[in-house]
Amino acid sequence: MSPGTQPEQNGEQQKPNTSRLSRRQARELALKVLFQQEFQAGNIEDMLVFAMDDMDLNIQESDLQFTNILLTGIAKHRIEIDEILQSFAVGWTLARIGRMERSILRMALYELIWFEGIPSAATLDEAVELCKSWCAVEASSFINGILGNIHQHLEELRKIRFDDTNE
Repeated sequence: MSPGTQPEQNGEQQKPNTSRLSRRQARELALKVLFQQEFQAGNIEDMLVFAMDDMDLNIQESDLQFTNILLTGIAKHRIEIDEILQSFAVGWTLARIGRMERSILRMALYELIWFEGIPSAATLDEAVELCKSWCAVEASSFINGILGNIHQHLEELRKIRFDDTNE
C-alpha cells in the first residue's frame, strides 16, 4: 500500500485521505467565491457550496471556518478595503484592476488588517502565489508592489480596526 492511501475495501484501494484543507486551499476556495461575486450578487453560503462542489472538496469544520471568516470579513469591510486599495493602487482605478487580481488584493488586505494570527509575510506570499496560479504572469509583480506598499503602512492602517465595534 502506498503512503497516505487507505486500506482496501471490497478489493479496491481507497483514495488518500484529503479531507484536511490547507490554508492555501481555504484561501483558494474564498478566492473562487470572491471572484464569483465580481459577476453576480448572491448569498455567500450558496456560492461557497457551489465552489466547494466545483473543487470537489471534503473539508473539516476548522478549515471551512477560516474560509467563512475571510468571506464575511471582506464583505463587512468591503468599503474600507476598497478605499485603501484605491489609495495604494497609484495610477489605477479599482475598475481597471482585473477581477481576479482585485479579489486577491481584497483578501490579502483583509488578512493584513483585520485578521490576527497570520504573519504578514505569509499573507503577502500567499497572495503572490495565488496570483501566480490564477492570473497573468505580470500580475504577480503588480500584486506584490501594491501589497508591499501597503505593508510599509500597515501599523497606521491597522488603527482602522479600532474604529470598528468589536471586530
